[in-house]
Amino acid sequence: MEIDFARFFEKKPGAFAFIGNGDTAGLHHPACDFHDRAIPAGIRYWVGLVEEA
Repeated sequence: MEIDFARFFEKKPGAFAFIGNGDTAGLHHPACDFHDRAIPAGIRYWVGLVEEA
């Protein structure tokens, strides 16, 4: 069974954040090449949200 996270938003508010991963296939595509150098940008994003809250 595939989980569609949009279903969670039917029960509780939420959001997706796309931080970018360069020129590659989408995250769930077999040809996706996740670039580890994108991780710090994602961490900074979430830490910033927590600090503002």
